[in-house]
Amino acid sequence: MNPTRTKYLTRGLRGAVTAALVLGAAQAASAQITFAGSSQYRFNGGAWSAPGPASSNTLAGLTVTNTGFSATTLFGDAAFGGTGANGGSFGSVNLTGAPFTYNGNSLDILLTFTSPSGAGQQTFTDMITGSVSGAAGGVRIVFNPSQLNNLTYAGGTYSLYINNVSVTPQHNNVLITGGVTAVTATPEPASLALLGTGLIGMLGIARRRFTKTA
Repeated sequence: MNPTRTKYLTRGLRGAVTAALVLGAAQAASAQITFAGSSQYRFNGGAWSAPGPASSNTLAGLTVTNTGFSATTLFGDAAFGGTGANGGSFGSVNLTGAPFTYNGNSLDILLTFTSPSGAGQQTFTDMITGSVSGAAGGVRIVFNPSQLNNLTYAGGTYSLYINNVSVTPQHNNVLITGGVTAVTATPEPASLALLGTGLIGMLGIARRRFTKTA
């Protein structure tokens, strides 16, 4: 058998094995995932707003309303509301001029995701709490924690973040912005090992064929 031909054949198939493994990992990291769902709200641990497209809750002159959200990740990230967002928000906030002191109040947001789905449609939820302060002239909602990490869905894990909100009677319909960073589960080690074994087997078969024809 020609030693040079054997050398290049071996290198080529070894390169194919490496490329296949790298490609599998890259596809897992860059897979596009759609996160979609809706929000419900409650003030001071009271009753949740009714679920649905028009879900809203009010504390004095402060009203928070569901807008629905849906965005597809790009290189693992998806934003809701604000600059660069590609789908809805976690809600909109409005404030009237009704006299009220908001200091010491709290707002809970319950996010119900209808996507991504696993084996069949799945629904999962995350809850974030914000402290409310201010008066009739302006209100600020500060979320703490503002980011939740290592959350799970059928395809892997994700982190969720939400931005603080400031609203005045002159500047209403302020969106509650935020986003997700998703990590797709990498291919199972057994699957990668099977792929590598198959390509290595092809190397052996090809070498035997070259030996017979040499």
